Amino acid sequence: MEPRHCGALLEQHRRMREAASAGDELAFSRHDLTLHDLILDAANNARAHAIVKSLRETTRLLGASTADNTRTVID
Repeated sequence: MEPRHCGALLEQHRRMREAASAGDELAFSRHDLTLHDLILDAANNARAHAIVKSLRETTRLLGASTADNTRTVID
């Protein structure tokens, strides 16, 4: 992993914690998505990135949600 990835990952994680502390689920979800994109970028695995992108699009089109009511954003 390159040093630029470490800084970006830490910053995104900080943003997620802030959103969770504020109870802002929309911001938390956006930052979570970005964090996972950064992880995929750092892994330099285009195939995995394409698979995740396709799964996200399918989930969005089906109206399915990966979120449930069993946990809060802080969990």
